[in-house]
Amino acid sequence: MAAYISFQPKDFFSALKYTGTGSSNAVTGVGFSPDAVWIKTTSNAQKPCMFDTVRGVQKVIYPSEATAEITDATLLTAFGADGFTVVSDSDVNGSGYAFSSWNWKGGTTTGKPTVGETITPTGYSYSATAGIGMYAYTGTGANGTIAHGLSSAPEVVIVKKTSAIEEWVFGGTMLTSGAYKLVMNTTAAQLSEAGAFNSTLPSSTVISLGTSGGTNTSTGGYIMYAFAPVKGYSKFGAYQGTGDVNSQYIYTGFQPSWVMIKKTNATSGWYIRDLGQSVSGTTPY
Repeated sequence: MAAYISFQPKDFFSALKYTGTGSSNAVTGVGFSPDAVWIKTTSNAQKPCMFDTVRGVQKVIYPSEATAEITDATLLTAFGADGFTVVSDSDVNGSGYAFSSWNWKGGTTTGKPTVGETITPTGYSYSATAGIGMYAYTGTGANGTIAHGLSSAPEVVIVKKTSAIEEWVFGGTMLTSGAYKLVMNTTAAQLSEAGAFNSTLPSSTVISLGTSGGTNTSTGGYIMYAFAPVKGYSKFGAYQGTGDVNSQYIYTGFQPSWVMIKKTNATSGWYIRDLGQSVSGTTPY
């Protein structure tokens, strides 16, 4: 409901579909210059791909895989004023393939608060208005904190080690506590691991990190995506399934453009729906 917010949601998030061409393809219509782009074909079995301005163009990580970041000039090669450019790789631009792209805007790249911070990001882009932050950092191997600069405590934090093979670590308030995680590239139920986030949920100022391989080994390279709730724009939470064939209504307070669901207490796939196009499977694509 727009009455809750002072901005247009479409200025910070866009779910845009496009058709692959198999050659250089400037995709427009996002509505802003994106700082994070998640792409998945909905017509073929290619890998999902994640890009962001903090790590830079041509650098990809795959949400379905534990592989390290790679640099590939055949994937996304430019972030534009109204979209992005993809080239020939079938994961992002297979000829005739249908694609969904999910795009977020950050934008603040200097002047982030540092109070309480013990791990200094090597780069970042965040929006306190829209409650999203992206932070690249080098791990220390010791419990630490990163100041996020958002207007409230993040309720979802996703971390991927970019310098080596390592699982995607998903933490959030919908899990049992800060000592639990989901592994985003698997179907596993929530797992207990104190070392991921030092058994601590994010505060209004900092995100805590432990010493696990997935979040903070010494000299390891990482990217973190953090999401704080903004009334009327974003919401995160948990619900108890009923098995009712007539469906179950989950109140958000607004019409969502993008929804991701994962069963937390048992093995289950991840499910995404955006504006009428569902993407489901054993991993979030």
